[in-house]
Amino acid sequence: MSLKYLPLFFGLFLIISLKGQTQQLQSFFDAYTEEHHFNGNILIAERDTVLFSKTYGMANQEFKLPNELETKFRIASITKLFTSALIYKAVEEGKFNLDDKIFQVLPTYEGEGAKKVNIHQLLTSTSGIESLESEGDVVYEKKLTSDEVLGKYASGQLDTLPGTKFSYNNADYIILGKVLEEVYQKSFETILREKIIEPLELSNTGILDYMVIPNLATPYWWDKDKKRFERDIPYYVENYWSSGNMYSNINDLDKFSNALYEGRLISEDSLEKLLRTVEGVRDYDNYASGLWSFSFPIGNKKYHHGASRPGNIWGSECMMFRFIEKEINIIILSNGMGTADMWSMLRKVQPILYDEL
Repeated sequence: MSLKYLPLFFGLFLIISLKGQTQQLQSFFDAYTEEHHFNGNILIAERDTVLFSKTYGMANQEFKLPNELETKFRIASITKLFTSALIYKAVEEGKFNLDDKIFQVLPTYEGEGAKKVNIHQLLTSTSGIESLESEGDVVYEKKLTSDEVLGKYASGQLDTLPGTKFSYNNADYIILGKVLEEVYQKSFETILREKIIEPLELSNTGILDYMVIPNLATPYWWDKDKKRFERDIPYYVENYWSSGNMYSNINDLDKFSNALYEGRLISEDSLEKLLRTVEGVRDYDNYASGLWSFSFPIGNKKYHHGASRPGNIWGSECMMFRFIEKEINIIILSNGMGTADMWSMLRKVQPILYDEL
């Protein structure tokens, strides 16, 4: 073959390969989502190339309005990754250090951990502060301001010595949101908009504030016994605030993920720290700063680096997964809780993406 035809040959090979991969992905997801009654949107992209993007089910069951590619969803604890990125940006700007104690950056904080817990322990859920839900779901039963959530539910006693045990806790990220407000003297929503949303042009991303959000999917539960969708429990999910109160869509989260992992949102050094897991603590679970960071095998051959940020909040489930080496994003957003096991979906789709079926 003449050398002048090599670029054309490889270009055609790539197109055929991508088309075959897309067909495999569609066959898998169409079968899996039908079997499990999945309701939501899925996007898989490698760098700037969309490998698969499709909607399933209804954005609103009552009015039979289907999900569309631009449909917004509650993204639950994916919010924590936004908050974590903002914290690392603030550190880069010299606002505070990761080993600063809470009282040094948030003097008004009255919890037992004020002079014992540092910023990095909040980021990695090793603070030891008692759970935001230590009294059950009462924190979500009425409208509360972020200050009320902080004072009543995120300023409790220490259950364990800081830095000695991993314990997933929304209270940690409520405190981090207040730290950001203190150092910037702006609202968390304003900081989020100025530092991430506007620079990345995330036009379908924001904070829930007890208001109507256009094109936001209605959340539901799937009753496995009755095999039907049921309405969401009427809790105020807005009270999750900086730990779980954002909405977005698949395309915006793809943009956010690329900016984060490509070093355009925070520096490469900060990203390395954000992805660094905490060793030497009890109940260690590969948790880093607001996400899980771990190695996994594909076809029992080679270990790869993955970073996952799942989320679930009444009626909504989501997953933001990054294959670090291959620069692949998997974004799954659902407004039908209980319709699919997202980890099972990921495990089954991994071999397709790594061509190791």
